[in-house]
Amino acid sequence: MLEQFPVIFGDQHSEIAINHYNEVEGVLLQIQVQIVAMEIIYLQSFFMCRFSCMLQRIGGKILSSYIMEQIYYSLGKTGLQGGLCRYNIQYMTKDPFISSRHELHRLAEASGKEMRTAGYLQKALSKLNPDRIMADIGGYGIAVLFNGKAPGPTILLRCDMDAVPVPEAIDRPYKSENRRISHQCGHDGHMAVMLAVAAELSENPPEAGQVILLFQPAEENGLGAASVLADPRFEFFKPDYAFALHNLPGFPIGQFILKRGTFSCASRGMTVRFRGAPTHAAHPEQGRSPAAAMCRFIGDVKGGTVVGSKLGEKAFGTAPGLSEVWVTLRSETDREMADIVKKAEELAFECARAEVLDVGFSYEDIFPAVENSHEAMDLLEKAVTGKSVSFLEEPFRWSEDFGRFGALCPSALFGIGAGENCPPLHDETYDFPDDIIVPASEIFLSLIEEVTGGAS
Repeated sequence: MLEQFPVIFGDQHSEIAINHYNEVEGVLLQIQVQIVAMEIIYLQSFFMCRFSCMLQRIGGKILSSYIMEQIYYSLGKTGLQGGLCRYNIQYMTKDPFISSRHELHRLAEASGKEMRTAGYLQKALSKLNPDRIMADIGGYGIAVLFNGKAPGPTILLRCDMDAVPVPEAIDRPYKSENRRISHQCGHDGHMAVMLAVAAELSENPPEAGQVILLFQPAEENGLGAASVLADPRFEFFKPDYAFALHNLPGFPIGQFILKRGTFSCASRGMTVRFRGAPTHAAHPEQGRSPAAAMCRFIGDVKGGTVVGSKLGEKAFGTAPGLSEVWVTLRSETDREMADIVKKAEELAFECARAEVLDVGFSYEDIFPAVENSHEAMDLLEKAVTGKSVSFLEEPFRWSEDFGRFGALCPSALFGIGAGENCPPLHDETYDFPDDIIVPASEIFLSLIEEVTGGAS
């Protein structure tokens, strides 16, 4: 780790020396960073710092992105955490898309609240001169269009923008500014991958057709894809194919994970409400308690996981008249989901009738199954030729709202390995592996070539 260092102020110029000791290949290296020509601008009780930086190579080693992030982190501890300082240092990292990933990680926002994330993306994308940027689509979503030289098919590539309500357990230099929200599902990495694709398209647009890069909000709550597709402005885009990826811990890093048919399951949250009549706890026979119906439903419901329930209130003088059961239903296909829902509702009605109760239902977090089309999979399998590939026999049990794009055009979702020892998604210690940004973007570019016939 970086050691503490002094800050010495002169009248007009200052210098900061940072000693970083890092054991590489058994050799203890000393890397010195000198920051000179510091201009202090006083503004009320705050100041900003403008730096010009000189980095010295020691023993032929180049400062890594990690070391540069650590330098920024230590600078922040001195109080010299001006915005210009952050970006001057980040732009000197080896890979700008790693820096973008770290910045997006820092800006983590919940589903439907991705305002700052969208602002960062719009600024980055506008510098790449796409043919069109459509902001605030389906919420804070962004659609970016790159035209080819000639008419041809249109391919849509989608990434997700939102973070999850999981606090980080590791104190990273780019740790989320929101203590309760973080990118523990790796959507920061998915966005960085798409920025890398956009940068390449800016330099080498497709020969024909169109490429739509969709930065989609609110994937985690299942509302984002539906909101984008329901936005009247999305009708401007008419994709012939749609593709998306998700990083997958537990698989070798950089390996591609494919499956024909269902890639991930359909799911939905079901709430069952049993309503009877409360009464005095001394005379429960005078009321209609939902306790027995609730317990029977919990024990007999099939095709789902009971995630919680509630019976009455903590009031020792009152027998309950209301209860709720919360169940996550899950299936491999949307047709199977319809059957599971029907049977769960029939069971609830039966439980209610036996106890002379009213019953009602509501649903949320609705995800269709992601069913990869054969046509899209043919293109995807060509794109991964020569790469490390694993073909799944069973679909993933988690859900993803990308399945809604399957009703629009042939589509496919695929995975990229995040490492066999990578913590699982949504774990408090998870972090998207920067090493898979490039290989993931390369597969998207290969898909563009397969669909549009190449880049100019």
